[in-house]
Amino acid sequence: MVYKKVFEEKQMKINRKQFLAELQSVQSGLAPKEIIEQSSCFVFTGEDVMTFNDDIACTQTSQLKIKGAIKAKTLMSMLEKWVDEEIDVELVENELMIKGARRKAALIMEAEVLLPVDEIELPKNWKDLPPEFADAVHMVKSCAGEDPSNFALSCIHLHPEWMEACDNFQAARYLLDIPVKKPVLVKQEALKSIKGLNMLAVSETKNWIHFRNDTDLVLSCRRYLEDYHDITGLLEKKGTKIPLPDGLKEASEIASIFSSDNKDHNLITVRLKEGKMQLKGKGVSGWFTETRKTKYKGDPLSFAIDPKLLAELVDRFDKCQICKDPDLLKITFQGKYVFVSCLDA
Repeated sequence: MVYKKVFEEKQMKINRKQFLAELQSVQSGLAPKEIIEQSSCFVFTGEDVMTFNDDIACTQTSQLKIKGAIKAKTLMSMLEKWVDEEIDVELVENELMIKGARRKAALIMEAEVLLPVDEIELPKNWKDLPPEFADAVHMVKSCAGEDPSNFALSCIHLHPEWMEACDNFQAARYLLDIPVKKPVLVKQEALKSIKGLNMLAVSETKNWIHFRNDTDLVLSCRRYLEDYHDITGLLEKKGTKIPLPDGLKEASEIASIFSSDNKDHNLITVRLKEGKMQLKGKGVSGWFTETRKTKYKGDPLSFAIDPKLLAELVDRFDKCQICKDPDLLKITFQGKYVFVSCLDA
């Protein structure tokens, strides 16, 4: 998509908070580093504001009825610190002039849109998403891997009957009806941004899966058709139920202060032995451990888990299952969600 290099001068008055909310809603399509030209920019089409980082594209209706591209970080930072409820915006040559009661700023704007947004097919046939779709993403995403050499394991698997993720050490499946024609893979990094956006509908095109909310925000994620290994047998393993001790959520939150030093592998260790459960978080700045009483009986064992996921599981469940064939920890919820982690002796 390429627009005229000569700007059409316009002047308008817009609501600052609403404009900021529009920009925030499309942030997940921005690239931290400009991997493709203008992927760190907000692109205005005359009706919408768009972002695109090659894996995610976001489109939202905008008050700013101009065409061009502007650096996202600069515009967002300035609007967050501005105080006026309404601002005057005027496009003068290659500068976007923003005026308040006592303030004035100018941001360089590129007239030519170089972002390859034409790669994204337009969604047409929308289907309703199940209300728990975002919750399902939230509950399975931390089980996706980060090894680029094993692409399928770095994705969330969307199946017509469930959603799941696995990194060969832990796995999670959430049972729900997803209106997709056949199973597809979506990168975990792309799909995780759906939380909090209140997505209501989904549409599939050849290379993309699109989500839409009640403000007409459209989040588009690349879809892949690679095979995904069947983890059904793993999830169906039966084991001995034990109650989860009180205070585990708070302990995991403290442990995560230290484990979060490990940006790529934010995991804490849980150890079980006769009558006790110990939780430990360790990072470059130090470590934390806490021990709680439990009714576990058996050989000592341990497993690693994302601390946020553990806090979420403890919030929702009061029991877990210890499976010995192979050594697994298994947690289930109302027959809809299953989490499994490999155990170390």
